[in-house]
Amino acid sequence: MKSFLAIVVIFLLACTSTTTFAYVVDHNSTDLGSIPESAINQAKNTLHIAYGHTSHGSQLITGMTGLDGQTNLVGYKGDIYQWNEGGSDGALDIDDYFVGGDLGHNGSTTWADSTRTYLDNPANSDVNVVIWSWCGGCSDNTPTGIQIYLDTMNQLETDYPNVTFVYMTGHADAWNDDTVKTNNSQIRNYCIANNKILYDFFDIESYNPDNHYFEYVGDNCNYYNDTIQIQGNWATEWQNTHTEGVDWYQCTSAHSEPLNANRKAYAAWWLWARIAGWDGGVGADTEDPTIPQNLDATTISSTQVDLSWEDSSDNIDVTGYNVYYKQGNTNFPLDGTSIPESPSPIDVDDTITTSINGLTRDTVYYFAVTAYDAARNESLYSNIVSNQWMPALLTPLNGALDISTVSARFQWSTASAINATYTLYYSTDSDFEAIFVPSRSKTQLPWDGTIPVAPTLFALSFLLLWFVPKTRIRDRYIFLTLGATLVLAACGGGGSSSPDGGSHSTATVYSVDKGNSSYHETSDLDIGTTYYWRVIATDTADSSVTYTSETYHFTTESL
Repeated sequence: MKSFLAIVVIFLLACTSTTTFAYVVDHNSTDLGSIPESAINQAKNTLHIAYGHTSHGSQLITGMTGLDGQTNLVGYKGDIYQWNEGGSDGALDIDDYFVGGDLGHNGSTTWADSTRTYLDNPANSDVNVVIWSWCGGCSDNTPTGIQIYLDTMNQLETDYPNVTFVYMTGHADAWNDDTVKTNNSQIRNYCIANNKILYDFFDIESYNPDNHYFEYVGDNCNYYNDTIQIQGNWATEWQNTHTEGVDWYQCTSAHSEPLNANRKAYAAWWLWARIAGWDGGVGADTEDPTIPQNLDATTISSTQVDLSWEDSSDNIDVTGYNVYYKQGNTNFPLDGTSIPESPSPIDVDDTITTSINGLTRDTVYYFAVTAYDAARNESLYSNIVSNQWMPALLTPLNGALDISTVSARFQWSTASAINATYTLYYSTDSDFEAIFVPSRSKTQLPWDGTIPVAPTLFALSFLLLWFVPKTRIRDRYIFLTLGATLVLAACGGGGSSSPDGGSHSTATVYSVDKGNSSYHETSDLDIGTTYYWRVIATDTADSSVTYTSETYHFTTESL
């Protein structure tokens, strides 16, 4: 009988212990109405949480405080959302500010030492969840500093196996956008790869409740264009078009707007419910999404490629896509690290088109895409594509001024993977609309139906002089024609006449075969003139295969 009771006790303890599987709590976890009342109560009955943070992290707490009592709020299930320190009267037990500080900066581990001291105190032996928030530490951190954070969290998990540790990303910061995104991606990718629990603070701030994504966003919910010029504030815009007390509620939100703290509170309750055993509404989903089909790459420039693919499907729902990449070869895994946006993979959320910027010039990258669902089941790789190599233009730089009065040195990169010859084209015509004749040093634009006026008048005068009998009218006409010819010649030839009565000028396109050389020098440029130039590489093994560079432009110096 005692053995049977012991088994029952062990079983009950197992049922009330925290879960060990991994998940990401992000903008997809902000639907309050999807969290069952039973899951909320289970969290209140079983969790004892220690939360360390400073101002930004307080948004979870002030949002949860403001949520309590919002009886008319969409998704509200009654007065079940109470929390306090100690868990009295059936509330969720949160030791808020359990020690001072936050996750710090650049590899600081002071927070970890404080956590150990706290957990080693017998008075805190019931604590089974620890969560720490960043303040500005992801805006100025380095990959090394972030890795120290990750390694330190992992060691705490090892040393305190009965405590669930929650990882977190840093807040949005448009002014340090590249750094924040790189650091947050490093945290997110580590958590996914190593089965950790992540509260994705940054991701929640990047979406409004209508699931609209904002590429450049600040912690106050301002959103910007790609030159960081403010475009609006997604939180106030949404609040102004929805009903307070029904769609959102007033609460304190440090550095930000109430709606941001609302969504942080919904996601926090989602997190507590998941840790307490709720499956997130997806059950035991173990089915991978289908493989993304027909991945295609369009090379935009030597540093940018645009990718597109067809939607995947899933037994429940596809929630996002990962772009994997590698430079130089297709050997698995595709684990590239050279793109500033993120090490491979790059999480592009639920989109089937994306632009990858920051490629290293003269480098071929290979890309593949996978789909994932809410349970983080991930499909196999799509087909693999690559950006197209193109000669990289080195000098004159794009938009450069004061190259010289009449001379310039053109220089470009050459291919390492193929044998190629190079042809330089430069012109005052940005469209290079000419018939290129490689054997000539320069090519006139083709005749477009226009007729040069001055030479025509001169020829007519000559014909009248020799073939028309001498009369006063003939001589007067010859005099007037020659006079008009001289005036037009003095004014630059009078341009050309055309059937439409307009005036046209010709442009020159220079075409220079350079063999396998990587530069060309010229001194036949016009002063104060804008030139456009590009290089076309031709594969010597197959002359039908060519690679065209971008077009650059520069302006020669004026006198």
